[in-house]
Amino acid sequence: MKDRQSSGRKGSDVLPLPTTQETTKGTRANTRTLTVATSPNGSVKVENEKGRLRIRFTYLGKRYCFALGFPDSQVNRVAAIGKATQIELDMASGHFDQTLKAYKPQREASAVATDLTRLLEKQLAEKFNRADNALLGRLRRWNKPITSTQDAEELVDWLQNGSKGKLAPASLRRYVATLKKLHPEYFKDIQIKLERHKGQKAYTTEQVRAMLSFLKQNRYYSYYHDFVKFLLLTGCRTGEAVALCWEQIDLQRREICFDRSLWRGKGGEIRVKGTKTGQERIFAMNDALSTLLQERSQTSNADQSALVFPAPKGGYIDTHNFVQRCWRACLQAAGIEWEAYQTTQYKTRHTVISHALEAGVDPTTMAEMAGHRVETLYDFYASSIRRVELPDLYGED
Repeated sequence: MKDRQSSGRKGSDVLPLPTTQETTKGTRANTRTLTVATSPNGSVKVENEKGRLRIRFTYLGKRYCFALGFPDSQVNRVAAIGKATQIELDMASGHFDQTLKAYKPQREASAVATDLTRLLEKQLAEKFNRADNALLGRLRRWNKPITSTQDAEELVDWLQNGSKGKLAPASLRRYVATLKKLHPEYFKDIQIKLERHKGQKAYTTEQVRAMLSFLKQNRYYSYYHDFVKFLLLTGCRTGEAVALCWEQIDLQRREICFDRSLWRGKGGEIRVKGTKTGQERIFAMNDALSTLLQERSQTSNADQSALVFPAPKGGYIDTHNFVQRCWRACLQAAGIEWEAYQTTQYKTRHTVISHALEAGVDPTTMAEMAGHRVETLYDFYASSIRRVELPDLYGED
């Protein structure tokens, strides 16, 4: 043993696996580093750093060091010597890769790019919206790396069928659109097709008038007349109307800024957050809407932070109680049969958009006013969009 130490190492020397005591004792204090092997000419070292292998060497006066990504063992040392030998040969032949990409484990480069959860967390920190936040929760439950298009397709299939019950196609398409932005390489070719909603009809003009007339005259529910009329004049989401404050309304410029919405949790928790899309939008008032808010402002609290449509006893309107009592009575007065999930107050939004498109409002403009994506309008309201025929551009022959 003494002769070997004095003569230096020959070839690819590999020391026996160190014990914990040897690892600590044989190196500088607190580093727990031990040289366990070298390349054939001894210019590249393989080291044990706290039980894991790494490579260290100097080339053209610059020091290099990187982890190999696996624990110290006799088998792994053989692999590490192969890597050290490759580096030594590349240095000798002038083909050394100073970026170290040719020598580092391939999985290190791909892990960062495919961490969808971290990318989405960063996006939500910059701009929050509820839909992407719901997707984040699902990605955390998925908790698998995405390294191929096949992995991406498996994630989408899981989102649709296995993440938390069957997901609505419209929600799935929104999630996929977000995933495409986060990592287009793997998700760009995935398409979600939506089926046309059958039987989804807007309330007619006569039905709308009947509901408003009922509310105006009914002694129990007249309090909600302005609230319902506002929904039918703006097409906003119910949570946006419930959370609306006077500071969002400019009566002089005849504008409403929708920038918040009320959210109710399953345990009764109430939160006011941004809109569903995470973006505020400006809604221009027509004469009927301007008159409604002008008159209401004269009899309401002068505080700009006050709710425009508070509950009868103050605070936010309880939409569940409102639907079960007031809204059902409205439908009955208009001769509309109650149907769960089809005839709720949310259908006022569908009614406004449908009537506006039938009246010739540009779909792009309507999408901006309603806080919809243009594609959604064409998917759900295609039958309401007025057909446009080109005039005779060149005259008859």
